[in-house]
Amino acid sequence: SFMPALKLALKDDNNSVRIQAATALANIENRFMKRLIFIQQWIEKRPNDPRVLFAAAQLHDEHAYAGLLDEAQARDARNKALGYFQSVLKTQPNDLAAIMAVGRLYVRNSQYQEAIDWFESAMARGHHSPAAVLWLMECYFRKQRYGSLGEVARSNIAVVEALDSLPMVVKETV
Repeated sequence: SFMPALKLALKDDNNSVRIQAATALANIENRFMKRLIFIQQWIEKRPNDPRVLFAAAQLHDEHAYAGLLDEAQARDARNKALGYFQSVLKTQPNDLAAIMAVGRLYVRNSQYQEAIDWFESAMARGHHSPAAVLWLMECYFRKQRYGSLGEVARSNIAVVEALDSLPMVVKETV
């Protein structure tokens, strides 16, 4: 959430502000690299442990979302996260957090049809959540499938209205 401010600070006229921002960014990147090395060591010891794979996926997902990376690097990090989450699902096919993460990563990679297929399949298997509904609606909108969007919105209006975390404009739009 503070990344835009740090990026703006990197362009500040004041040299000390630029240095502090660069130092903060270097510290964030350093912490990521330390965590990555730690997790990679655990992956070498326990290559099929879903908890370790999930931690690796989360780390790459967070790194992509943090705003530190350019778009190509962020896509690479999202793809690594996607691979790890899919590995988790091979041994734990009902892990809702991993299921949601895979679909969300498809959306963030602009792979809307893959995300639609993913969320529809997950929901058909009983993995129905408010977040899945919202992500699916986002995909239908992006693919200009307004009829499908309307159907999902109508059949899930109570689910959407019950979400306190949604901005009112989103609830009203649904």
